[in-house]
Amino acid sequence: MRIEITETDSEIQIWERVSLAEYLAVIDADHYAWEGVDVELPKGKGWGKYSAIPSVDRSSREKRERKWDLGADYKKAVHLSRYGWDEAPRIDGLSTVLAKAAGTAGTEVDLERGMTGPMVDLGAYATGNPEAFFDFAPMPVQPVIKVGYETGTPYFVKAEHMALRGAVVYNVAEWLKGKAILEVSALATGRGTHGDKDVVCTTEIVVCDERYPLDSNGLAFFTAHPASFRRLQFAWKELHCNAFRKAFGVPNGGYGVSEMITDETRRPEVYFGKECPETIADAAAAVTAAVKNIKREYFAS
Repeated sequence: MRIEITETDSEIQIWERVSLAEYLAVIDADHYAWEGVDVELPKGKGWGKYSAIPSVDRSSREKRERKWDLGADYKKAVHLSRYGWDEAPRIDGLSTVLAKAAGTAGTEVDLERGMTGPMVDLGAYATGNPEAFFDFAPMPVQPVIKVGYETGTPYFVKAEHMALRGAVVYNVAEWLKGKAILEVSALATGRGTHGDKDVVCTTEIVVCDERYPLDSNGLAFFTAHPASFRRLQFAWKELHCNAFRKAFGVPNGGYGVSEMITDETRRPEVYFGKECPETIADAAAAVTAAVKNIKREYFAS
């Protein structure tokens, strides 16, 4: 877990980067503390200890209509976070699009030992080793690609539309498997206020990377299921200190206004914003556009 806080005359910026394992451990323990983390907290009452017992009122636990969370209460959301979601929305017609967009990795050159070649290992040759020669052997190079997607949405956005947004991310990430060294992060960027200052916080949850891959059903839940955002991420915010909760309206004020990352140096290479497609056709078009851009940027023709 890494936390960065910067403070100016007009704004407090918070960036939390956490692995999926750390994130779920906090959810399980129902307690968040920055113990052992070197961080200078913002000035002002309530920021002295960046952890707190959650209030009795918790939106993450409230009973909601299906159009808000696709019928997943908090308990089911925790279950899905462990075992994945096998009902992610399907986007028709993508197989053809993705097949046509199949990228080709670049290559680099390695030395291959053999019985012939333009270069010789004199030491091996002198000992009579028949494989004393080297030749140039091309090796495929997989680019490192970071994919990030904003998870915040206004309360009135339908769960089905959030799922379609996630399906776009899911399909792009699945297409990249095997073609790139992949890191996928859920990004919750929101704005609140603390006294006379704006507070902008981005929570970056590294859902999977080359060290900790995630199966397709797990990736589907964390990218596409509304309860991943409206249950688990709400619970995450509910465990922060009183000053943080007050700044972002937790639990009774909306949990912050959804934002985008404006600092391009901090955006992932492949970045999906907070807008949600409302039709399968819109989602398919978004996948097609994203894949074409990735292929142009990272893969040879």
